[in-house]
Amino acid sequence: MNEIIIIGNLGNDIELNETSNKTSVANLRVATSFGKGDKQKTEWHNVVLFGKTAELAGEHLKKGARVLIRGRLQTRKWQDTEGNDRYTTETVASRLEFKGKGGGSANRVLLVGNLGADPETAYTQSGLAVVNFRIASNERYKDGDGNSQTRTEWHKCVGFGKLAEFCGEYLEKGSEVYIEGHLQTRKWQDKEGDDHYITEVVVSELKALGGGKGSSDQTPVPEPPSGDDVPF
Repeated sequence: MNEIIIIGNLGNDIELNETSNKTSVANLRVATSFGKGDKQKTEWHNVVLFGKTAELAGEHLKKGARVLIRGRLQTRKWQDTEGNDRYTTETVASRLEFKGKGGGSANRVLLVGNLGADPETAYTQSGLAVVNFRIASNERYKDGDGNSQTRTEWHKCVGFGKLAEFCGEYLEKGSEVYIEGHLQTRKWQDKEGDDHYITEVVVSELKALGGGKGSSDQTPVPEPPSGDDVPF
């Protein structure tokens, strides 16, 4: 399972483009918010639409429109002007609805996948447990020739408190988990002081589905990508 649900407002007017095979494509920026007062935070989501969905959105939606989007998360590699590899996490939309004016927003991620490495647990100065791990979700689809294919996406996840302690105690590489949470993007700096951005799932609920410590029931997972600028 790899699903994200977003309810938010468009941050840009929609411009239609075409892929090499003449399929319409549109790239959106959608803002969601949570929290109240001084603690309110806005998250921006990169969303890509294809085909008729992109065409209808381009025809009817403008900056500020409130929309509901369902889709899947994917991380795409691209190169900057200096030839360096960069990564963008985006939502590939399968459904889009116009929600009218007013109302709240939503940013919900649902994942089922296997850990690509043992979870890393640490503690803040105040004693709060923090866990970081990556999971691989698999999706089966048919290519243009009708052949069955498997698409693997890697997701960086972070959890806190009792959930983090549970992960450190019971989970390991290969463990299968169900996760609910929300997407966030945070900034960090490398050794040269250059800014980078990481998109991750902040886990609010986790269920172990199999392959925990001491279990022989584990699903083999591919090795995760590596490199200093990989967004996990």
